[in-house]
Amino acid sequence: MNLSKREKVIVSTGAVIGLFLLAVFIRPLVENGGALGEPLETKKELLERYRRLAGEKTRLEQERETLGEEIGALEGHLFNESTPGLGSAKLQSRLEKIVRLRRADIQSIKTIKPEDAGEYTRIGVEITFYSDANSLLNLLYDIEGDSMGLSVAQLDVHLKNFPGQKRLLTTMRVESGLKRER
Repeated sequence: MNLSKREKVIVSTGAVIGLFLLAVFIRPLVENGGALGEPLETKKELLERYRRLAGEKTRLEQERETLGEEIGALEGHLFNESTPGLGSAKLQSRLEKIVRLRRADIQSIKTIKPEDAGEYTRIGVEITFYSDANSLLNLLYDIEGDSMGLSVAQLDVHLKNFPGQKRLLTTMRVESGLKRER
């Protein structure tokens, strides 16, 4: 059978296209055992992994809920004033009350500039007073046990001699938190 020049070009082009398709598409199909997707083993592993992640998601959601409840309980110990200034004033008033309860002589008291701490604001008061050792110890216990989560951030104590008695000059910085309004 004799083919014209035009027919020979068409047949040879078809042969080249056929070899290209064989190399690109058909050979990988044959090498994978005729499967188009992933082997069954890999799919089982993926399914097991997804099940494990689903179980972990449930556990993490429960843990998140528990942490949310704990945060809510801890936020109850923070001041909830509308501004840091009001929170600082309330902290100052509360601290003055505790110090006077322990019969200490207040020399000075001042609020410290509030510090931004994300969702919260750190408020503080610096107070200087004279007291005896027993009063200072009880005052520190009162601050630690206060329901508003007060903490002593800095404490400086000096012994001062007065005629007939020794007194402690104490300067302390007491801090607490303020929950920001949303």
